[in-house]
Amino acid sequence: SAKGRIKLQGLSMVLATVAIHILFSAPIGLAFVVTLFADKEDKDFSTTHFSYLYKMYRCGVFIAGIGGMANFFIYTLTLSSFREFLRATGRRMIAALKKKEEDGARSGARMVRTRKQLQTTKMT
Repeated sequence: SAKGRIKLQGLSMVLATVAIHILFSAPIGLAFVVTLFADKEDKDFSTTHFSYLYKMYRCGVFIAGIGGMANFFIYTLTLSSFREFLRATGRRMIAALKKKEEDGARSGARMVRTRKQLQTTKMT
């Protein structure tokens, strides 16, 4: 049934979003845990160990950012209503651009006619 399909789509979207979030948040979480248990001397900015932890943290932040961007693709893959929304929005945007282009062409033609009229008026 349609309701069952919608519930299944919603469930698969939520599960995929949670899985991606956990997967992409794990590196930054690991960096925090390692930093928490590191010796006080290791947290000194001059040590190689701290340099490694800092790089691990930066990498984790980057990966978490990518995970956040993955939501668009998860929604697109799992929700047919979201895909239809994207199609409809795309069609409206293309129609608006075409209309603007046509209006621009018409106003350009008017400008050419006006220039020609001005030139003929100046000559006489």
